[in-house]
Amino acid sequence: MLLRPLFSERGVAMTTRLFLLGAALVMLCLASPDAAMSQAPGKQYLASPALPTGELAELANVAQARTQQAYYFQPVQFRVPDGVTVAVAQPGGYSAEQRSTQAGQEGGSWPCFGMLPGRVYRLKIGNIPLRAGQELYPTLELLGRLTPPAGREFDFPVQVDIEREDLDLALSGHLVTRVVYLEAPLLAMPTDSSLASGRVAFDVPDGLNPLAVAESKGTVMAVLRMGSRVADEVPNYDSSFFFGLPEFTVRP
Repeated sequence: MLLRPLFSERGVAMTTRLFLLGAALVMLCLASPDAAMSQAPGKQYLASPALPTGELAELANVAQARTQQAYYFQPVQFRVPDGVTVAVAQPGGYSAEQRSTQAGQEGGSWPCFGMLPGRVYRLKIGNIPLRAGQELYPTLELLGRLTPPAGREFDFPVQVDIEREDLDLALSGHLVTRVVYLEAPLLAMPTDSSLASGRVAFDVPDGLNPLAVAESKGTVMAVLRMGSRVADEVPNYDSSFFFGLPEFTVRP
């Protein structure tokens, strides 16, 4: 059975949407079934969406340490609209901005960083279309990792979609949540993930816990939370806003 690996759920208020991601990871599965297996804990957290940011990461961090895989930089690709920039908080400021250029086209690229599972990262999103001077500061809570062929880690990232609608909603005061998960082989949707750039969307009804929905279908890999809160201080280790400024890498 063909494994369509990554989904992303979006929640705005009580509305949730699931997205099928990662055509590249489908190719990974065909090339090496083991390469697409997540190393996150087995039956996971069944967490409440009301849990504070970082609680899930702490659970994942403990599980990663038990399997001696805690210090692996999992590439995370941010599929933002063309021209939008993404940077990661670091001591004293932010990393160099990575810009989405001709996204989805040959020769194009999306921002991508290597991140540690079991950590929470503060991001900065800028150059938002028709929103001159406005920026967003979402968090990315990374819970799991993939095991791609050695030396090809950045060819198979965890993909996080952030659409123009998400940016507009966050800037308007809404909290947007996406839950990215690795689909279980026996629960694979009968959908061609090569269509629509490898993504298929469907809504989750109001009242359902999006994390529980994702867990019922596979292994949760990451949680993105994006609201209108802005950074009012320089990134530093002591601020709870920056979650300890965990290490990250950039694509070589």
